[in-house]
Amino acid sequence: MSTYRSSTTELNASVAGAYDLFEGQYDALLAGMCSTDVVELAHIVAHTPNTSSVWSQVDTALPGWAEHLPATSVDTMAAARAGDIALPTALKTVALDLASMERRAVATASVSALTDLGYSVQTAEGRQTSAVEARRGHEAFLVVVGDQGRIETDHVGLADSSCNDRQRDFVEAMERRGVLFDEDVTVQHHDPRGGSPVDNAARAGGISLAEGAVIDGDSRPSSFTKTLYETSTASTGRFSEGGRR
Repeated sequence: MSTYRSSTTELNASVAGAYDLFEGQYDALLAGMCSTDVVELAHIVAHTPNTSSVWSQVDTALPGWAEHLPATSVDTMAAARAGDIALPTALKTVALDLASMERRAVATASVSALTDLGYSVQTAEGRQTSAVEARRGHEAFLVVVGDQGRIETDHVGLADSSCNDRQRDFVEAMERRGVLFDEDVTVQHHDPRGGSPVDNAARAGGISLAEGAVIDGDSRPSSFTKTLYETSTASTGRFSEGGRR
């Protein structure tokens, strides 16, 4: 049989920090920042008349933000601190930057994990989607990552239960890199040609499954685990809620 899975991911910063692949561009994540925390904070700020009273919460949710955030977010937060723009607007920019960073971190870890498992890999990057196409023998393993680290995996070329072994090996290799899975959806599609992620990628076109997956993912509306300014409780450290698209 073949299996399609959609999962949330969570970063264990202390484990991920031991890998060189997470240095530099992912400093904010290693410092404990998370897009869902920022979304929740943006909601609180939007409903607080005096935003000057919430800056201590900002500094707690975004420790060392001036040092670790991307330049666009740093500039926006500095403008909010100076009163030039509204703080909820600045936090929206930060949440979007972190969501993109979470996606790229999971994709980076996926490339490293699959390479170590003996696959040859090719990647594709889009506006809100990253994809990794891994091949070994007659097998193709497609990994599609959305903003906030939502991850989908699908297998092509496996007619028996070995896809479950491949998935387990991948998950364990990702955990060694500090990326933890919380499986939301599993579909045993029993089709060696692949499930919905592969179907979507093939229909979208492109020169590879990875490129097709990015074209498809970027054509869909962007979504957050928690809608900005929505009344809800975000889970600390959680990248995103996944689901079958």
